Amino acid sequence: MWARVLIIVAFLAVGAYFGQGRVESAVLTQRALDDFPASVGPWRSAGQVFFDGRTLSVLRPTDYLYRLYTDGEHRIGLYVGFHGGGEGAGPIHSPRNCLPSSGWAMLDETRRDLQTPQGPVRLVRATFAKGDEGSVYYYWYQVRGATMAGDLELKLAELRNAFLHARRDAAFIRLDVPLAQAAGADEAVADFVTRLYPLLLDYLPR
Repeated sequence: MWARVLIIVAFLAVGAYFGQGRVESAVLTQRALDDFPASVGPWRSAGQVFFDGRTLSVLRPTDYLYRLYTDGEHRIGLYVGFHGGGEGAGPIHSPRNCLPSSGWAMLDETRRDLQTPQGPVRLVRATFAKGDEGSVYYYWYQVRGATMAGDLELKLAELRNAFLHARRDAAFIRLDVPLAQAAGADEAVADFVTRLYPLLLDYLPR
């Protein structure tokens, strides 16, 4: 625990030293997320969710997409939140913090790598429940094309990006499956991510 804290403090100090006088640039997506394909292989769009002003004022993404996909058997919710680092863009909210603060209990959490032709996608698989509701979440962070599962890894990547490239952009990608459909979810998500990841690389900046 303390080793992680010391690493973060060291990076903050180095970033502050080298970042003096540097102007960080706001970054946009390569293409608007609203234009993301409605078909991802055999997965077809089953609806899109648009957040209200209150939710957007909390999340403060530069661009976002929340769309439901189905292959006829499974349903997956896809959320992509891009934070470009410009004025008005907020930080990424970790599910490990924001969901429990909203009354959701985390039942389990594991990390795993999903292999794709473009490289491994490092993600977290976590189950959350609130009363009779429950979801299995698969999520990762993405900075300049690289994926990471942990909050610490995200912070380090953001600091490295800021001081090497004068950028603070990062993305949060989350897939959700209803707990009632958890059987077979891992296989369905693996198939979806394999098809999704190369498309994301065309939209998120690198």
